[in-house]
Amino acid sequence: MAEKSFLEIFKRYEPSGDRRSVLEAADKCVVRVRRREDGEAERVEVEMYYSAHQSPSLLYAIEEELCTLYDLRSFRIFPRYPSSFFSLAVMPEIVAEAKHIGVVSHGFLDEPRYVLEGNNLIIEIPYADGGIDLLQNANTHTILAGIIKSRFDTDLTVTIRRTADAEAQIARRMEEYERSMAEIDRAIREEAAAAARMAEEGIDAGLWNRLKKAAYGSRVRSLNSFENIC
Repeated sequence: MAEKSFLEIFKRYEPSGDRRSVLEAADKCVVRVRRREDGEAERVEVEMYYSAHQSPSLLYAIEEELCTLYDLRSFRIFPRYPSSFFSLAVMPEIVAEAKHIGVVSHGFLDEPRYVLEGNNLIIEIPYADGGIDLLQNANTHTILAGIIKSRFDTDLTVTIRRTADAEAQIARRMEEYERSMAEIDRAIREEAAAAARMAEEGIDAGLWNRLKKAAYGSRVRSLNSFENIC
């Protein structure tokens, strides 16, 4: 008996264009369903075996649509490729999957340098030992290795370490953070001065709103800089 295709299994989903193409390109799909106590599906996982590389972002979009369509807690599509497809060029895809599943990596893996030495994948990042320890304690390296094994059938040991110029990069980010804090301080002082002037001369609503927006923008920029430092 021939195996059913993705669209034959999930008949309520009627995609077109690229979405249909990426699903029809699979050589094989294996479905696992986790059900609630009442027997209704709660979580669905689908392994999709491909002989050509597919767009991860497109698969994520399909996941969201299926999750909503079938009223599930989660719907995951796991693409599987031959081991020959693995190279350092696909590492952004691996990191994106780690972020997608909530692994501690946000910010830390935005500027990595990858080195492949035999079966050891080295990820160098411009952060202090505290940042490296955070990733290690969260088993980020093990999870990344697991994603590579799952997606590309390739066994690697992943090591995360500091780049040689980590100290310089940390200093640069600290300078950016301090500049952002200075902007916040300036905006707050200007807002306070404006408030005092308004109390004496009467309130100009337009000026007040402009000052509040400026102060808010400075705060947002500061948070972004602080996030990068961490």
